Amino acid sequence: MNDLITPVQKVRTPMTKQDVDALTGLCERLIQDVQSVTNDWQSVFAKQSAEDIMDVIIDLKVDLQTWGDENAVLMHEDGFCDPFNTKK
Repeated sequence: MNDLITPVQKVRTPMTKQDVDALTGLCERLIQDVQSVTNDWQSVFAKQSAEDIMDVIIDLKVDLQTWGDENAVLMHEDGFCDPFNTKK
């Protein structure tokens, strides 16, 4: 069935500063949750694996924030975004 239906293209809206804030906030929440959940774990392997997961989330948060600082557009209350340079 998957062979019969293939998307031609994906349309994605530009990532806004609000999107970046929401996603970095989610990453921060996930980091805090991993830290609080793993405090009582006795397994060294499980704690190390959780730390690896946390490292990935931290990298994602930093990359999102860095990209957002340079590229995210501002969405106004009317739902429209500032124009962005399409010739980059």
